[in-house]
Amino acid sequence: MLAAGAGTRFGSPKQVAEVDGEALVRRAARSALASKCTPVVVVVGAHQGIVELALQGLDVQIVRHTGWEDGMASSIRAGLDAVAADLPRADGALFLLADQVAVTPALLDALIERFETGDADLVACAYDDTQGPPALFARKFFAELEELRGDRGARSVLSAHAAEVALVDFPAGTHDVDTPADLERD
Repeated sequence: MLAAGAGTRFGSPKQVAEVDGEALVRRAARSALASKCTPVVVVVGAHQGIVELALQGLDVQIVRHTGWEDGMASSIRAGLDAVAADLPRADGALFLLADQVAVTPALLDALIERFETGDADLVACAYDDTQGPPALFARKFFAELEELRGDRGARSVLSAHAAEVALVDFPAGTHDVDTPADLERD
């Protein structure tokens, strides 16, 4: 899970902003832990101390990413490096964002199950006429993910291989938190 950003548009550490009395990052981590995701790796950077505090007591691996200011691509690389170190033979990696409030264990399991059928090496969510996170990438795409730079997510990898992407419907995927007003949306 990516939770390293500064949340500048939010105006404060959005990873610990609460939805239904629970920090966004904790909510996302609990969804991942309740799914087939294993291990659950959380990349932290900006606001590291309070983000880690929000994750206290959860069985997650925390990656302290000192280069978080280099953008989302560097956080993706940090997460991949942790997976490669712990699971050198991992078949793939599923990326989710701490600020997507509607992610559920069932959604994450649907992505994994679609990947496990063997007919798709890329599985992403479909919403708002786009494809995006959460998304699962087979090992063969790790090198491309490692090449990402700046404040770009993995959408360019999905776009470059659009014909290979299997999609899981996630209409609520458009509901992410960028500003405090986003917390008020249904």
